[in-house]
Amino acid sequence: MIFILFLCTLIVTISARPQESNSYIKTSSNNVLVDTASKNCSYYANKDYKCVPYYGCEDGEIVTDGSDIINIRSLLSAELDPASSKCPGTPRSYVPQCGKRNYGGIGVRIQYEQYKGSTQFGEWPHMCAVLEHQETPYDQSINVYQCGGSLIAPGVILTAAHCVQNLKSLNIKVRCGEWDTQQEVEPRKHQDIFIEDVMIHPLYDPKNLHNDFALLFTEKDFELSTHIDTICLPDNLDGIYSYEQEDCIATGWGKDRFGNHGEYQVILKQVEMNMVNSTECEKRLRRTRLGKSFKLDESFVCAGGEKNKDTCNGDGGSPLKGNPGVYANVADGICFIHWATRCKTELQNYFQISGCENWVHDETQALRYQNERFQRKLDVISRDESETASSKKNILKKNCKE
Repeated sequence: MIFILFLCTLIVTISARPQESNSYIKTSSNNVLVDTASKNCSYYANKDYKCVPYYGCEDGEIVTDGSDIINIRSLLSAELDPASSKCPGTPRSYVPQCGKRNYGGIGVRIQYEQYKGSTQFGEWPHMCAVLEHQETPYDQSINVYQCGGSLIAPGVILTAAHCVQNLKSLNIKVRCGEWDTQQEVEPRKHQDIFIEDVMIHPLYDPKNLHNDFALLFTEKDFELSTHIDTICLPDNLDGIYSYEQEDCIATGWGKDRFGNHGEYQVILKQVEMNMVNSTECEKRLRRTRLGKSFKLDESFVCAGGEKNKDTCNGDGGSPLKGNPGVYANVADGICFIHWATRCKTELQNYFQISGCENWVHDETQALRYQNERFQRKLDVISRDESETASSKKNILKKNCKE
């Protein structure tokens, strides 16, 4: 009740000031105070902009939900600076950006020690969960978690082949925008969409997990938003070596330990790991149950090796994101989780997406991108909008045995 009274008082206080100066009006569409008297503001109005108090504009958009305005009473006497207070006439719709990370999350934040290693809501918009839809004897249905996946286009999810090879495609469902798997009360709703087609890499080998890739094509597109968006695919032949080798981040809802005692995570977790070069990785893996004759396939890369800092069962198909060193809030999905000899102790092995990107482009174009509308969706995969998908599709052949 105290909060409601304070908020009502704030609204009354703000609305009273413009009536005295006659330099503002309150728009009916979004209840925003707009200056119509200033000469400069009149000029901007002709360009589809509106002048609002500086605290009513954030990142070029009008604040309509009260964010950071509730404690503004002490600033009500500040003068409006038209030159620094331009906002679009109406709040803009969401503009997709692949690989975006929402630092600090969206709308809610957890800080308790028991959630150490957990993500914040909406922090990784490309992260999705692959589910199997099962019917129960009592005419009820359940969704059983299988593994993670990454949204690479509004209607395409990239995951691991071993995750879906034994599932019927009509029973596979993908959930994007999920965070806390046990709660429905989240700032924004997740989206569940059934799969229409499953394409497993033709050279996938279930014995050694080479080419462990699968593309899931949904019945309809996901509606992109701040908490649901695509991941970027690599755009050069150098793959992982074009990115920083430290502080890569893996995400997933997988188990916290190996074996029957491990528990799947309720809240999406994240783990920072450093990359390990192939020579050192192979040497260390030969000291495990793989034996002295083990040879690390050139398509695999290694990360981790620090105790209690790794991924585990159920994290298959989830992305390991590298830092491109250019965009502070952008990460690239350069490889995907596959296998480890043990959890909590050993190196984790991942498959480089850069080597088989041409297969991804070929299959998406063949199955779903036959017209202009779908071609535009394929272009979302690339961060460089000047380079079309058709010009890229046959560039990368490294590591993929044709």
